[in-house]
Amino acid sequence: MEELILIGAGGHAKAVLEILKLMDTYRVVGLIEKDRQKMGRRILGIPIIGSDECLSDFYNEGIKHALIAVGSTGDNRIRKDLYNTAKSIGFNMINAFHPKAIISQYSKFGEGNVVMAESVIGPDVEIGNNVIINTAAVVEHDCRIGDHVHIAPGSKIAGGVEIGDESFVGIGAVIIQGIKIGKNVLIGAGAVIINDVPDNAVVVGVPGKIIAYR
Repeated sequence: MEELILIGAGGHAKAVLEILKLMDTYRVVGLIEKDRQKMGRRILGIPIIGSDECLSDFYNEGIKHALIAVGSTGDNRIRKDLYNTAKSIGFNMINAFHPKAIISQYSKFGEGNVVMAESVIGPDVEIGNNVIINTAAVVEHDCRIGDHVHIAPGSKIAGGVEIGDESFVGIGAVIIQGIKIGKNVLIGAGAVIINDVPDNAVVVGVPGKIIAYR
């Protein structure tokens, strides 16, 4: 079984670890955490073995596979930076799909993606790199999801929606069919999106309204 290092050691990492244990394809040798005070602690039995600065050392020691296990509260830049750092070192970024996710055989994925339990990915969906499709989220047919996007639990994305890089769709949000969401957009929890959203917008409410830009 090939070895893997998990980058992140918070609550989201627990969910990712469970998926990896269910997949039983890789052996997780340890977790990476920027807070040096947490070194040596264990998350679901897996030790925290180093900080971000140690990634190249672990790669040189022979660990060639990695996965980002950092969640987000709306800003995906941290996840993007970690992913780019790991890629630049040379890590193979694996996909982690929960066995209870429903994933169409006609969907396409990049690398470094996490798909949680009870989520649904429809046919002809294209998902980029380093994307989180969280618990019970639905991404319907013909959607295009960019890199470093986080679709939070219970979100419903109707057919033909496009979501730009680094955007965040909050828990329980709904996006109707054919909508285009720009890059670095934040959609608040429970929002209902019935119009296209430009880059960097913050959208909340029912129906969704732009309240700020970031």
